[in-house]
Amino acid sequence: MSLADLSRPGVRLLPSPWDSARFGLRIARLVVGEGTSGNELAATLPGLARDDDADLVIARWPAGLVGCGALLTVPQRVLLPADTLVYWAADLDTLRVPAHAPNEPVRPADAGSDPSALERVVTEVFAEYGHHYAANPLLDPALAVAGYAQWAARTVADPSSVSAVIQDRQGAGSLAGLATATVDGPVVEVELAGVTAALAGSGAYAALLAAVAGQARARGADRLVISTQAGNIRVQRRWVALGLRPVSAFTTVHSIRRLLWEQRADAPQGDPA
Repeated sequence: MSLADLSRPGVRLLPSPWDSARFGLRIARLVVGEGTSGNELAATLPGLARDDDADLVIARWPAGLVGCGALLTVPQRVLLPADTLVYWAADLDTLRVPAHAPNEPVRPADAGSDPSALERVVTEVFAEYGHHYAANPLLDPALAVAGYAQWAARTVADPSSVSAVIQDRQGAGSLAGLATATVDGPVVEVELAGVTAALAGSGAYAALLAAVAGQARARGADRLVISTQAGNIRVQRRWVALGLRPVSAFTTVHSIRRLLWEQRADAPQGDPA
């Protein structure tokens, strides 16, 4: 979900078919937009939490709305803190990206890109990433990473999006980094971006951002938005150097059907009869 979607006031509960199919659970997404009034929250959230029958609701709200968790607390469900998502942004004119090309070639990605190569690089880059799925023991971490790979493939195949990859020196068909982004009018929002450990500190990451920014500028965009988990300090330090600044933060919580939570494999078991 884009920052533009998260910024719209109001409370929205939507099915999540991709997540549901991937994890084999009934999964929905609850979004509280920026600017939503306290009266609307009090009138809406308790009823949604009480009446929704989804196995898992992935709820996200502006980090400053600290009362949302209490409003979602009902006996039928367990709330599991998952992450804080931080958004950074910069005008493309002020983005400080390298003017020179890195040693590794950066090229646009499109629908003709090898899906297996995309899957391999996403798996390597995001295998240890602290995404909100990793907070939930009901969700298979391998399936979560596979979801990131599918997300990347969908974006690359979408002609309205922009993407770039870095070729690995090891040979044809092997990738060492990627960046995928959507363009919505004047804003290009980076969805996934990263390089393998072999390219850390090489300037390749900045070159990928420069590549998608350049493609987006050609389509009329003038502002770049990107996000990560609050605990990902290393990449946020890099963003400071590139001229980005923090603009928003959102809390993510998993609301789980209590019976499902108590049936999980690692739950404490009662004494035998």
